[in-house]
Amino acid sequence: MMNVGPSKGKLVQDFLIQCLEKYYDDCSHDNDNTFESFVKTKQKKQNNKHQSFVAVELGTYCGYSSILMVQKAKQYLKMLQQKRNTPETTSGDNTLNDDLLATTSLLSSFHLYTVEVDPTHIDIARKLIQLAKLENFITVLTYVPANQSLNELLQESIPIEQPDQEENNNNQIDFLFIDHDKDLYLNDLQHLEETKWIQAGTYVAADNVIFAQIHDYCDHVQTLSKAGIVQTRLEEAQIEYCDPDIQQQQQQQQQQQRLNKDNNCVHEGETSIDKTVFRDGIEFTIYEKDPSR
Repeated sequence: MMNVGPSKGKLVQDFLIQCLEKYYDDCSHDNDNTFESFVKTKQKKQNNKHQSFVAVELGTYCGYSSILMVQKAKQYLKMLQQKRNTPETTSGDNTLNDDLLATTSLLSSFHLYTVEVDPTHIDIARKLIQLAKLENFITVLTYVPANQSLNELLQESIPIEQPDQEENNNNQIDFLFIDHDKDLYLNDLQHLEETKWIQAGTYVAADNVIFAQIHDYCDHVQTLSKAGIVQTRLEEAQIEYCDPDIQQQQQQQQQQQRLNKDNNCVHEGETSIDKTVFRDGIEFTIYEKDPSR
């Protein structure tokens, strides 16, 4: 429940890549297919928008999912840059090391801001992120709800370019992963909608919606779906680190060991595990229109 785990983590990674592909797709059909032209075109299209791809995570814990997402994003952006680089960029070599990659516009434009309330978790996460050498791409934000709103925390933490008078998308979250206090899913999502952090183009993944029975959140996005504001789907999975087949096998082995110790060897029926108790899922939502509040 605290970490998303490898199985569901893969689902979140895939959804993030889908978001990144959409984000950079505006320039994918540029006639001049060089990396320099790609960057110039992308920067031109971002003149009235925030200066980077903004990913936000609610609920850092130890930084597991932060590291998982950013590692996948780095892999994708490195691949994308290699497709669009000029011969001068790689000096004849078709590979880019991390030092060169970190100085280029693609990866330097990606950043994850992960929000946590527990000081102990924050300290551990920062150490693990540093150990993974991702401190340039992940910022752990200390959130004290009694002192400020989530909107205020993000406003003071995320660099924003001067907004254009005709635009209202200067502070958009591109990708949002929700995995914190289960009672706050809906409240925080609506808060981000109302403060315009969530707009058309925002991708949102919410973990544990089945296991934690977060019905109000699911009802909300379904209502938005019926209104044509979002596309949303529930991807079912198992709760992290719980394989019911393995659990049942271990239970049967323990039972057999107990029976072997019994001289009478009274054989009981096989013990079965209700696999539904391990049922979980992630709600994946794409905002196609600005949510009207």
